[in-house]
Amino acid sequence: MDKIKLTNFKNDNPLKRFPDFQILSNEEASEKVVLLARIFGLKNMSDGQGLLNIITAKSGLIPNISAEDEAFSLNVIFEKQNIKVNE
Repeated sequence: MDKIKLTNFKNDNPLKRFPDFQILSNEEASEKVVLLARIFGLKNMSDGQGLLNIITAKSGLIPNISAEDEAFSLNVIFEKQNIKVNE
């Protein structure tokens, strides 16, 4: 992530902590794309932008859900939406 974006976040949100993250090499990032494609059941996907385009095309808003809610659970949402992850 660009250092300027981190700086801007910290300046714009002094009371919030930015989530931990790890910088990946291009090779590591490609491995993650292939892994996510396999998990989502997408065949022959090795392009990060392609994966993002497919996920965006299949995504939608779920009414009355807030990720900022204390009780937010992605697992519960997956279960309610009948989304199963291939592992």
